[in-house]
Amino acid sequence: MSRYIVSVDLGQLDDYTSIVVAELFTRQNAWLWQIDKPDLPPMINLKMPEDFVFVNNVGTVRNPNVCARLHIRHIERFRGKSYPDVARHMYALMRRSPLIGAKMLVDATGVGRPVLQMIREGRVQCSGITITGGRDESRHPTDYRDWLVPKRLLIQSVDALMHRDAIKIAPELSEATNLQYELNDFRSRIDPETGYESFSARTSEHDDVVLALAQICWHATIPERTVTTHEVYI
Repeated sequence: MSRYIVSVDLGQLDDYTSIVVAELFTRQNAWLWQIDKPDLPPMINLKMPEDFVFVNNVGTVRNPNVCARLHIRHIERFRGKSYPDVARHMYALMRRSPLIGAKMLVDATGVGRPVLQMIREGRVQCSGITITGGRDESRHPTDYRDWLVPKRLLIQSVDALMHRDAIKIAPELSEATNLQYELNDFRSRIDPETGYESFSARTSEHDDVVLALAQICWHATIPERTVTTHEVYI
């Protein structure tokens, strides 16, 4: 019914490495959840018949793969670990239930690519994301599993989900307050001389947790990267 996404923002040895785990509910997932739990408030308000397509009395949710809700289930930050230790930590995490088979996104910018290769040596399936200053995303030229993604697209995906109140952070998480602070502190700026837009923390020195979240939001808001369509019998 749901799908987990694990995202890692890798820091230099003296900087924080952050890990965020989110549970993704698409519109289809949200509808099936609503059917299974009719006594609970719905995740999203789907209405008959405008939110469904019917063929031979079989109803399919419109835009079924669009992200309806991200539940942030786990956040951790650490520093001082060697890169091999970070890689071992990650493939140990991915062998825990319910993360077996989950989608994993690894920041491959700068020092990230060697760590990405170490994680793959542990037979963990993952996609690397190299953050760029361009305008359009693209597949990595040397590895089709990986992506080149402009930072502005990562941040815009966070903004889009926050605008829809689709990001839910479990308040009991020890890093929940820090993530909320980074979200509130993150700003875009336009250089008056060049016209280029940049994104960074406004007052704090860290934005590692929000960038790990941004990778998840980017992945979740592109329908073709989410789950396949399922039919709903009405």
